Amino acid sequence: MAFWLKDYASLLEKLEYLQFKLTDPEMNEQEKQDTEKQLQFCVERKAQFEQLVSKFDSLEQRILFRKYVEGKTLESIASELEYSANYIYNKHSEILKILRFYEK
Repeated sequence: MAFWLKDYASLLEKLEYLQFKLTDPEMNEQEKQDTEKQLQFCVERKAQFEQLVSKFDSLEQRILFRKYVEGKTLESIASELEYSANYIYNKHSEILKILRFYEK
C-alpha cells in the first residue's frame, strides 16, 4: 500500500532541484541544455506517474492521491468521497502509521 508515495516525493524533490539549478547564472550552455532535458523528462515522468496512481482504487490510495498529489485538504477529500471528515482523518492517520512501520 502506498509505496509509490516515497517515489513520488523523490520525483518532486528532483523537479524542484532542477528548476532551482536552472537559475544558476554561472551555468554554461551545455549544462543548461542537459538540465532542461532532465527537467523535461521529470515533468513527463510526473505526469505518467500521476496518471498511473490515479487508477489505484482502494480508499487508502484515493486519500493519499488526493492529499499528496492533488494537494487537497482532508475535509475536501471527505466531502468528495462522501465520508465524514472524522473518518478520513482517522483513516489518514492509520495510513501514516502503516507507512512509518514499513519505512523501518
